[in-house]
Amino acid sequence: MKFETKLLSLAIALAGCCSLIADDNKQPLYYSNFTNGNSSGKFTQFESQGKNKASFVAVKWEKAGGENGAGAIVCGPDIGRSLISFGGEKIAAVSASVIITFKPTAPVKTRATLFSYSECGWGQSYFGIYISPKQRIGVMFNVNIGENDKKIIRKFKLEGESLDLATNQFHKLQVNMQSGGTVQIFLDGKFYAGKEKDGMSFSDLPGIIGTGYPIAPLGSTYFNNVNNEEPFTGLISEIKITDYILNESGK
Repeated sequence: MKFETKLLSLAIALAGCCSLIADDNKQPLYYSNFTNGNSSGKFTQFESQGKNKASFVAVKWEKAGGENGAGAIVCGPDIGRSLISFGGEKIAAVSASVIITFKPTAPVKTRATLFSYSECGWGQSYFGIYISPKQRIGVMFNVNIGENDKKIIRKFKLEGESLDLATNQFHKLQVNMQSGGTVQIFLDGKFYAGKEKDGMSFSDLPGIIGTGYPIAPLGSTYFNNVNNEEPFTGLISEIKITDYILNESGK
């Protein structure tokens, strides 16, 4: 009887450990809804609420300006560059989802980048999510790095149809990506665009990390090493990056 009791206790303990591991695996890598920031000088900093450490740094912040009373970073051409700093650690996910909750406060007339991720300068190892002047949401990867016979060149682009993107209203944008497989874009819980093969993910970026990289500008890009390039005008109230694929409802 004592032996059976010990076996039962061990089984319960192992089940608990497995449950904790499963729950941990389902946490996002990085997450912020921009609440409880620490302001210092020009910037407000938010620590990532995901599994990995990162700093979300906002140039301009509205404490309750986000969706459902959350905070929001304010983006625009004259505001400056907000970003995520990863402390030198690259995102290596083979499968990933990126969720951005955003609100345009002006019509998009020139290309506006919502989120970008660079591992070194001049767009050599780059991923970006943008809105085109024709109101098309798109995703692009660009790898153009190395020299001569060691040069790596890979590109991927997915862009949906033109849409009537309402201003002064929050939208939830989700990008699912699988290296070598499917890339999909969802907008407000509905399928928007997709490609079924030859997709790219963070793992396809070669991992040659420049000094001060990787970085992920929010509401702009740093493709050509220009601060606040392709600025988005509006609010961003949530960023989530996972190393697994979320369903269309973001779970």
